[in-house]
Amino acid sequence: MVTNDKMKQNMKNESSDHEIEIRNYFDPIKANLDKELLEKEGIKCYLQNINLSNMNWLYTNALGGIKLIINKSDLEKADEIIKVFESEMPEEIENVVKCPVCNSLEIKIRNPNWIVGLLFILVAFFPSPFKKRNYRCNSCGHKWVIEENENGE
Repeated sequence: MVTNDKMKQNMKNESSDHEIEIRNYFDPIKANLDKELLEKEGIKCYLQNINLSNMNWLYTNALGGIKLIINKSDLEKADEIIKVFESEMPEEIENVVKCPVCNSLEIKIRNPNWIVGLLFILVAFFPSPFKKRNYRCNSCGHKWVIEENENGE
């Protein structure tokens, strides 16, 4: 297995081209995903600051993120590969509840039946028979109700 340090050394030894930072990440998973994507296409690259970020993720911001480094000569090809991959990613994931007004994902589940539910738990250990979930968008304040079916979906 070739480590980042070995890959970096090989890139400096094999090429007279200068290295360039193509992307900057705060998520190590996304950084590794793009690195593997480029390596699969034959572009030599490595991640800078990945090990320190993995040891303590709070340092990621202080370091300026995880940097994806490639040879300058591969810039256009690498940029195109990553753009095509990102365009093929699904825009939205199913079963994600969003605000119907502003499409924000910052929502809070509100259950006004908590008093009734608490009474059920305290008295008979029965689950709440209500099949409604109330949601509130933290961005715009919009409130709505979604009814659940028998399976809880």
